[in-house]
Amino acid sequence: MEELAAYFYEHVFLAYHRYRLTKNDGEMGDNKDRREAIDAAVALYHLREYIPEPFRRSRAELAALCPDYHLVGDIANAAKHNVLTRGTPQVAGADRIREILVSTRFRDQEGEYDNQEKIVEVELTDGSKRDVYEILTNVVNMWFDELHRIGAIDRQPIQLKRQTLVSRADASSVVLRMTQGFRWRQHFQLQQYNYESDRIDPVDLSDAEEIIFTVREPPTFEVELHDASGLTLAKKVELTPEQVKELDQIHGADQRNEYLLAIAASQGVLEQMITEYQQAENEEQ
Repeated sequence: MEELAAYFYEHVFLAYHRYRLTKNDGEMGDNKDRREAIDAAVALYHLREYIPEPFRRSRAELAALCPDYHLVGDIANAAKHNVLTRGTPQVAGADRIREILVSTRFRDQEGEYDNQEKIVEVELTDGSKRDVYEILTNVVNMWFDELHRIGAIDRQPIQLKRQTLVSRADASSVVLRMTQGFRWRQHFQLQQYNYESDRIDPVDLSDAEEIIFTVREPPTFEVELHDASGLTLAKKVELTPEQVKELDQIHGADQRNEYLLAIAASQGVLEQMITEYQQAENEEQ
């Protein structure tokens, strides 16, 4: 049981946790959310094969305990085979698994504001749509119960949070990234908070005459390295939305500079500049 517990945490739960971290990192691009979600689905689905034979349940038995286990299997197989034709899968193919940028509009005394988040959504053959994070979490909790039943681990269920009112201070934004020279495809979902019913309602855009999408460069700052001889190196460093928020809370010039230098150092920019500076000095000699 010790090996099974280690495999669960090292390969299965950490795959789920990596997706959870990616889901909340504030950046969207290169299909990384979809990739991490699928990796988690594959790990959760195939854990059954590592359960010792006397305790192992069939796929049907596990799906009876948690219907989303069957759905996780279809997601994993659709990602592997691209199109599913055998049996009665709930997911027709890999193209039914999509990254969605969800923007929810709220309002307060200062006016309207938006909260953005990323989800990976799967469209089922019956036309309904599910948030893959919810599916994965349900299956993780099922495995916690199963592994606890056979004495491999302690039970540690994960609670899903219901989407509700988000204050202006807690509202977040998502940076969209794209790679020059490659096709870019993005799915959006617009919705608004209904203050009377305390629920989220979709925004109807069927009557919209024009929808404008604006692309802006990410916020940056410049780091310069120079010496008395006149040799100067400069690098641009990008800021995440969270770093921009934190920077806005820092008012002293020295403290702001220290914060920005720490960001440059954490991204390896300072180390790279020092290396380039040393190479330039050697070339001059």
